[in-house]
Amino acid sequence: MKWMKVIMPILALAFLVVACGGGAASMDLNKKAVKLEDKGATAQLSAVFKDKDGNVVDSKNAVKWQTSDATVATVANGTVAAVGTGKATVSAMSGDFTATAAVTVQIPAKVTIAPGVLALKEGAGGAFSAKVLDQKGKLIAGKSPKFSIANSSVASISGGGKVKAKGIGVTGVTATYGGLQATAKVKVTSGKDEAAPPPAKFGKKKVKKAKKPKKFGKKKKKK
Repeated sequence: MKWMKVIMPILALAFLVVACGGGAASMDLNKKAVKLEDKGATAQLSAVFKDKDGNVVDSKNAVKWQTSDATVATVANGTVAAVGTGKATVSAMSGDFTATAAVTVQIPAKVTIAPGVLALKEGAGGAFSAKVLDQKGKLIAGKSPKFSIANSSVASISGGGKVKAKGIGVTGVTATYGGLQATAKVKVTSGKDEAAPPPAKFGKKKVKKAKKPKKFGKKKKKK
């Protein structure tokens, strides 16, 4: 029975290796890229361990986190928080494994509106456009400011910026996103076509007849 005492520990070890799948063979993050568009906005990252066959496994190793630029984003226990406009890389480290995620932060800093003055005839339509820019002056895609008008008797405006001229006058238009604003004006003039002034009448100028040249005879020579 001595052979049993030798083989049993070997079999037990082999069983543990098979059951555990040989442990973690790789580590990834649940997200490869993170985009944040408000100061203080957060996103959660987590480490995912896999065995050699690609199966998710647990790991008892602690995960340490760090950011390449704390002025753009910070990270604590996998929670990424936006600080300022820019790009950073967040890294997760556990044992011999390292995984990274790209972080892009765009914090709204300014609203622009165009045109500055929209001139319309009564009853005519037009439109304003507005953009949201980040702290570096770059467009933040997908952000739509809302429009409002000061005097609705002059013109009406939709939330998307479409204008309908109603009455003669000038009124202000405001594009708002969050606490940011930009202003412009609508100028409405009469829709009636003003009659063109009649052409000036000019009398015919009298043409003076040219005077006939005087005839001069030959002077007689004195004898």
